[in-house]
Order: sequence, then C-alpha cells, then structure tokens
Amino acid sequence: MITYKSCSATSDTYGETNDCTVRALAIACNQPYIKAHAIMSQRGRINRHGAYKPQYISALSDLGFRAVHVPRTTAKTISSLHKQLDPSKRYIVEVSGHLLAYVNGTIEDWTGDPERKPSRKRIENIMVIEPLMSKNAIRKASRYKLTH
Repeated sequence: MITYKSCSATSDTYGETNDCTVRALAIACNQPYIKAHAIMSQRGRINRHGAYKPQYISALSDLGFRAVHVPRTTAKTISSLHKQLDPSKRYIVEVSGHLLAYVNGTIEDWTGDPERKPSRKRIENIMVIEPLMSKNAIRKASRYKLTH
C-alpha cells in the first residue's frame, strides 16, 4: 500500500516541493509515486510547482480511475473527515491550495499527522476515487491483449 511516508522518500530524491497533487494521486490510486509524477508531467505539471484540477482529473483517467464528486457532507474541516467518510473507500479531498488523500479511514498527508494538532483547514470538495474497470476485467484484458 502506498502511504504518505513512502511518497515522501521518493519525492525527496526528486527534490520536489508543491507536489501534494502527485502524492494524493499516488496514494488514492495505490500507484507508485514515480508513475503518478510522470503522468502529471505529461499533463503539464512543472516540477516544484502545483497542479490544476483539469490536469489531475485527466491524470486519474490515465491511471485507470475516475473521480466522483461526493455530495455535501457535514464534515467542514479535515479533522472531522473520519466522522463522515466511509473508511473502505478512497478519497481525494480539496482544501484551499492543497490536495490530500483519505484512504482506509486515515488522512494520508502532513495535515493528518497524529503528533500534530488536527488541521482546521476548510474542505472545498471531496471526490471518491473509483477504478474504471474491475480488477478481474483488467486481468482479462491484459491476458487477451492482441499484439501486432
């Protein structure tokens, strides 16, 4: 499973900053940071700079996932997410100028560090991350892929 700490190690080797979008995608899609970083670069993200919503939404489809907007919940801040979201699903949460992943009932971000005081950043948008195809369909497609 990809976590914030595992992404941090790879991000540090790249000398990256402002890569919350890349980390959130890698964690929510359970894909390696390197793969998410490469796809975001293809989508126009410049190293050590942030990303825009159309860039990461299209990167999600490249990774084989889609984002479904969650209707308004009563969770208003990051610290109250665990009360409202289903711990068995994967989410990407937007706050002002930042993106984070919520996976397995845990906030995978520096804002979710248990040693720090819970973050009071206001939530702007919550999206459930769903695969475009089931695992079984992906396995079958790779098995019967035609070669030219």
